[in-house]
Amino acid sequence: MPLDRIAELLESDTEQALHLLNDYWQKVEVKVAQQRKFVKYLQDYIGEKESDMTYEIQVRNVPKQQIISITKRVYIDDLVKHICDSFSALHELAKQQNIAVIGHETVIYHGRVDEDSNGPVEVCLPVAGNLTDSGSIKVGELLAGKEVFTRITLKQCQFPEILQAYDAVAMWLHQQGYPTAGSPREIYFNQVKESQDDPFCDVAWPFLS
Repeated sequence: MPLDRIAELLESDTEQALHLLNDYWQKVEVKVAQQRKFVKYLQDYIGEKESDMTYEIQVRNVPKQQIISITKRVYIDDLVKHICDSFSALHELAKQQNIAVIGHETVIYHGRVDEDSNGPVEVCLPVAGNLTDSGSIKVGELLAGKEVFTRITLKQCQFPEILQAYDAVAMWLHQQGYPTAGSPREIYFNQVKESQDDPFCDVAWPFLS
């Protein structure tokens, strides 16, 4: 436990101290379970063991899209919060300025995100209308072109399982000999989330052919 958390615990009354301890240990167990799965993924990857999951690889043409986005450097522990907070801010701005959302929520990884690397990560929302930059929210565009993608379920979207989807897309690009034309991304199209086995997002990568 970090020293500042220990100090906070020692300065608390019994009930609050127990709450702090239980909360801390619950997060430790979640992180250890995630790390255990990540080690298993690495063992399979290094040992070139075929994944139990199958991924259908598809190609599509995507049009040029105007976007509003928030870009920030974040480590893996802060990634989900950054994505959720950014999407909330983007939707709020679109609502305030009466701008139509015309595409799916997208997260673009311009660099590796883990415990040692912090991206940066760009959270995007395709929109239509006249907009100007607003604080950390920038107006930009996604270029038209081709992208290869595989569609995954909510269960497959969890870390580290989602790495297998990225591996499948990267392997297809390598086998075809196509160079990439941008950063890899996740495109979220299902907000219902009724089942862990429902299609939830696409793992995609723009490329040149």
